[in-house]
Amino acid sequence: LILGVVGALGVGGFVLTLLPDLPDDEEIRDVQLQVPLRVYAANGELIAEFGEQRREPVKIEKIPQALVDAISEELIVELTEELVSIPTPNPPGDELACAEYIMEKLQEWGVEAELVPKPHRERPQVVAWLRGNGNGPTLVLNAHMDTVDAGDREAWDYPPYQVTRVGNRLYGRGTCDMKGSLAVGMVILKTLYDAGVPLSGTLMLQAPMGEEMDEPGTRTLLQEGYV
Repeated sequence: LILGVVGALGVGGFVLTLLPDLPDDEEIRDVQLQVPLRVYAANGELIAEFGEQRREPVKIEKIPQALVDAISEELIVELTEELVSIPTPNPPGDELACAEYIMEKLQEWGVEAELVPKPHRERPQVVAWLRGNGNGPTLVLNAHMDTVDAGDREAWDYPPYQVTRVGNRLYGRGTCDMKGSLAVGMVILKTLYDAGVPLSGTLMLQAPMGEEMDEPGTRTLLQEGYV
């Protein structure tokens, strides 16, 4: 079961929950969604609101085990390595090369993706979709491209812009916050696209800029209608 959540700061977070051993007869019913979607800044200011006030039951169908098994851990690690190797420290914020890599890789797989040259043309954001038939909501997977600076390189046990795998852990700047999450989101879209899974709603991946410095990355995407 994959759930994505847009962060409350207007610059986004990405939560992934994966249940690989979901029983064949298991279903989750009557999930309550609160509409409208409200997005708040860190100071509590309401910056965006979408939809009408209502509560509606949503039935989430069981996920075939074969689809869960198709999610490639090897590809997630490979993408994380590639993303970490593209430095995006903020400040100053230089997401262009990372954004181009994400878009080009998704398009190579056949997934619809584009660059959004706002709010700063030299620091574009990425939006990708698996579009449904229009009878369901949009689920957003959101993970920012920028990272904090690596700081003193001598203080690192492993090179910051090169992924080092130790046991089941990956070390490198951004592996957790949030290039590993970006890699997971990309693989989810690829897996569903390759499987030809019909969707009622739309699954959207957002890769915004500027989260580390509270810049209006996700907020701009929402205001531009990417929701």
